[in-house]
Amino acid sequence: MSLVGQLLPLLSNATISGQLMVYSADGTTVGSLLYPYSPTEFTAGIQQQNINFLYQYGDVRRYGASSGVNIAPFVTTAAASNNLVTIPPGNFPETSNPTVPTPVTVMTLGANNPVSYPLMRVDNLFEATPSNFRLQNEGAAWGTNSYSFFGINKEFTNTTVPGQGASGPLTTLFAFASNNAATANVVAVIGDAVAKTANTSVFGANFIARNESVNGCTLRGIEIDVEPAAGTTISNQSIGLIFNMFSIASPATVCQVGSVSNGTWANGFITAFITGTHFGVQAGNPTTSVSFIDTTQGTFSSAAIKLGTTASQGINFGGSVFGTSPYIYGDSLGDFIVAMGSGGFVEFLDGGGTQRFTFDHLGGLNMPNGGVIKINSVQVLASQITGYGTPTNAGRISNFPGSSATLAQCGQQISQLIIDLKTHGLLGA
Repeated sequence: MSLVGQLLPLLSNATISGQLMVYSADGTTVGSLLYPYSPTEFTAGIQQQNINFLYQYGDVRRYGASSGVNIAPFVTTAAASNNLVTIPPGNFPETSNPTVPTPVTVMTLGANNPVSYPLMRVDNLFEATPSNFRLQNEGAAWGTNSYSFFGINKEFTNTTVPGQGASGPLTTLFAFASNNAATANVVAVIGDAVAKTANTSVFGANFIARNESVNGCTLRGIEIDVEPAAGTTISNQSIGLIFNMFSIASPATVCQVGSVSNGTWANGFITAFITGTHFGVQAGNPTTSVSFIDTTQGTFSSAAIKLGTTASQGINFGGSVFGTSPYIYGDSLGDFIVAMGSGGFVEFLDGGGTQRFTFDHLGGLNMPNGGVIKINSVQVLASQITGYGTPTNAGRISNFPGSSATLAQCGQQISQLIIDLKTHGLLGA
């Protein structure tokens, strides 16, 4: 059977994407077919070239005689799905032309028979013939039917790059974009998912870092690096991660830390290397919400919010400097400190907003709307009692004689007590 005759059944259910290049045995181009093309066009393109057969996908060149070459040993079909066909590298019959690159596995057939869980259906595949891991086997991770229109798979080992050591990275897919005076934004990768039917769901991207039955692995779901060149400056519009909501008042959550199958995290968000006159967390303008921080749904073994032991690690009310804005903090001795601002008052209000008592910067305590002082729930001090004049002939008797005191001595002492209580403010005119 001719080479075309052997390939045609494999291609019978596919429309190939790419460009078919027809070469002579010495590598000279003698014809080509532009993509996409059907199996019929594929066959015609080969048969009209009465020469040795070669096809190219990208930099991959495959050689073989136009007839009498058995390619069956070099073409494998995934038995479970009958839709993945690969040609192992280095095994396809080739010429000895030194300009021909070393073969690698090429993208394979389109969809044939659908497959079910635990296998993933993959319509188009770049798979570098891994010895242990097939992309279709990743379908087991979802616990239900899964599908990929275009898949890429590469297994990396400690011999993938000679002398690699700990350097890297080793990537399955690398997207690189360079802005050389373009006036529009340059983007290396865009994921765009659109829901066109009511009550459906889409993800713009989903990143998974996982291990198998091995310990001590480092798993990082996603890393974002902003890398200015040393010695340069960048715009203050530069941002590490941006969340934008378009067009509507959305009920969506900006960022959620959650769990699948009862997994837990050791920490939430940790910030470091945020320096200068900037903020670890800031409510930008406009921000209109019920609360900036809400701990009501949490259970905390130590405290919902933990602060340091100096004013700079406490709470600043008003955003100005110490002495101008009020502060609350704890000191290294375990004391609770309330520092007044330049207004000079600390006020306590009831639930209706009415002032109940205030402290001023001179140490004064005021109950502007009445009240009493109690000890052990027993009232010991209330509002001023008025109606007292200023008595005469008052005087303090340091050694009051008690029951032997004369009437004059008693009058003198009582007059002094009235004057002293009026001075304290417990009695008034």
